[in-house]
Order: sequence, then C-alpha cells, then structure tokens
Amino acid sequence: THGVWESVTSDPDLGPKDGNICCPYAFRFAERFGGAAGMKTLCDAARENGLDLFQWYGFQFARQAPLWKEHPEWLLREQHGEPWDGNYGVLWCGRMRTEFAQMLKQQILDVARDTGITGMFIDSYQNLGVTCVDWQAPDQAPQADEIWKLQADLQKQGFKFRCEIVTIFGVSQVGTYGFEDDDFRRRLWSDTVASDAFFVHIDCPPGFHSSAYPFTRDRVSPELYFQLAAHRAIPTMSADPWHGTPLPGREQAREYARVNHLYNQALPRMNRLRLVPGGTHALWLDRQNQPAVIWTFAEAQTDIAGDIICLETRQKPNRINGKTILAAGRVYAIN
Repeated sequence: THGVWESVTSDPDLGPKDGNICCPYAFRFAERFGGAAGMKTLCDAARENGLDLFQWYGFQFARQAPLWKEHPEWLLREQHGEPWDGNYGVLWCGRMRTEFAQMLKQQILDVARDTGITGMFIDSYQNLGVTCVDWQAPDQAPQADEIWKLQADLQKQGFKFRCEIVTIFGVSQVGTYGFEDDDFRRRLWSDTVASDAFFVHIDCPPGFHSSAYPFTRDRVSPELYFQLAAHRAIPTMSADPWHGTPLPGREQAREYARVNHLYNQALPRMNRLRLVPGGTHALWLDRQNQPAVIWTFAEAQTDIAGDIICLETRQKPNRINGKTILAAGRVYAIN
C-alpha cells in the first residue's frame, strides 16, 4: 500500500504541480485519509486473511517539508551545493550520516507501533538511497553503509523489505514495463513477448507502469498471464471499484482467475524449470528432479514416461506412436 502520509497530497494548500504522493512531510499517516487508525484497521484485516502489508517509504521528503527548515544540516547536497533531488525537482534527500537517520528510524518504529505494519517498500532505493554521495562529509562517501545498518537494525525487529531495484532484500514489482502508447516507460512489454523471454522473470514477476489498465486483451492478456505463471512469475493485478475495475482483470477476471487456480495446484511441484526447444511448453521438475508439471503454450508432444493428467479436465491426453499429445493452454501433472 502507498498509504497517504502527511504530504503534498494531503496539504489543502498545494496542488499537483507542487509534488505527488511520493513527497511526504513526515512518515505519519494523514488524518485527512484515515490516519494511523485507518491503516491499523487495514493491517488487521490483511493479517486476518493471511496477507502482509508493505508500506511505501523512502530516504526523501517533499522540498516543502518543515524538517528542512528545522534541520538544514540534514539536507543532502550534490557536489556543487544544490539539494540532492534526483532531478525530480519536488523532493529532497536527507543525510543518512547525520541524526536524520535516527529520526527516520524512529518514525518507522512509531508507524509499526501504531498500525502493526512492519513491511517496507523502499522507493528509489538506488538513485535516492545507496548511491547518494554525502559530499559535505570529510570522506565524501556514499550512504550505503548507513542504509544497510538501518535495515539490519529493523530486520532484527521483524521488519521485511522490498526495494525499488533488485537487492539482497528482495525484488520489487515496480513498473518495469510500459506499452507503445505510454509517454513514460522503462522497458517495452512487447519486446519481451516478441522474444519469448518470460523465463527471465522466474520468481521476479514484472510490474507495469502505464496510463491505462495493463490487464486487457491487447496488453497483458490472459494468455500472456498464463505464460508468466508457467515461469513462476505472477504479476500483481490491481482492482479499483471506484473507477471501473471492480475485479482484477475486469471483464476477463474469470480467465485470469482460472490461471491462478491452475498455478496454485501446480506450484508445490514446480521446483526446477526446464526450457524446451521450440518454446511450445515449459517443463518443471519436482524436488527429486523428476518431470512433474507441463504448461503448454501451443500443441506439443512429449515422450516423457508416466501417468499424465490434465489438471483442469482430469483426463489423460492421447498417445500416438509412443508420444503424448498435449493441447495448448493446459497444465498437466505427471505422476
């Protein structure tokens, strides 16, 4: 959850030109949007349903944040003295090698105390975090060690991390991909589809940053979602009942749900992926390195011995001339 901190977006005197939801004044939930009590209700409900919340955090605050006037010595500056803003222009970074780090840690602990949220999604972990150089310090060194110490201290207290890059603390689902008609994108989704490179996302499911809803027939269709699931890479799907998306996947919600049901059945046996020449299907081995699951993207044949059952129909596929004929768009268990 992004939650809504006391920020530019909760300030009635400011508008979109002054910043966005990534520009907090402090890590305190704005009463205007339910405050800490509202987030505690959300956290409690999530845990009752077996879910963990990860709250948005960063090492930056809005340039209008009061703390910069109260503690100008906490402001991280670039080599020539300008505030370190990552070229965003609406936020400034703090110096993790000063008491700014202790303030940050205390606010994070206060949030956990008041809401129960101990999951942290750390925004701009690289460009506004570990690679920022403290040019004002005598050694003019990056802040990485201080950030890692903060994470280590919090981890000992039960915190978990997802970072907006690939790190030892996990892989984030930040909007890696966009589409041809987007003004901003990091990578083009159609390139991955054209190159059949779904396998690179094993255990690292992609996220989508787009001006329009990604999960549609002409973008991330149920068929492409099926291929991601086949490579153990289930992306997050959003719902927004207030703006025309009552269920994840909208009109195709049942088709995406079908894939999820198949995935949950197959996952316990999907231990080691084996790519197949021709790309007609993905083969998974179990923990004993025996063929266990096949996901088919086109009609395929296999000479694997064993009792092969379609997870959906519970029927055995036909065998012709010693080979098993597998239909497209199915998931098969091998016993």
